[in-house]
Amino acid sequence: MHEHKDHKHGLFEQRGNLLKFAAALWTLSAVFLHFTFPIEFIWYVAIGLSISMNTTYPIQALSSGRYITKESAIALALCGCSLLALWWSPLFVIAAIFGHGVWDLLKLRGAGIGIANWYSAGCFIVDIFYAVSLFLFWIDFF
Repeated sequence: MHEHKDHKHGLFEQRGNLLKFAAALWTLSAVFLHFTFPIEFIWYVAIGLSISMNTTYPIQALSSGRYITKESAIALALCGCSLLALWWSPLFVIAAIFGHGVWDLLKLRGAGIGIANWYSAGCFIVDIFYAVSLFLFWIDFF
């Protein structure tokens, strides 16, 4: 795996436990929110989670002072795609979550701001699993 040289300078790597805690909290929140909200709120929960997941890399970029424009543009595009689900189709939020997973995979190859490889790999797995789960739900109920 490609190891980023600049990931040790960002907020999350300066406080490695903060990144571990945030990743665990997000994953547990995703499960908790989907189990506690009524089924008709599934897409609102997915949109909220998609937007929240897209904050990590811009925060890391701002903290390190590198790749701010690139990370912000990608995060805004994915958040915008998620929001389109409110008006058009849940497929937009599914695509945004899947797209975030692809961006995580590209991080392992050195794209954008560096972050711990364990985080990018774990986030890729969670995002792809989440997107596929939402897609299967959409197929089954729509």
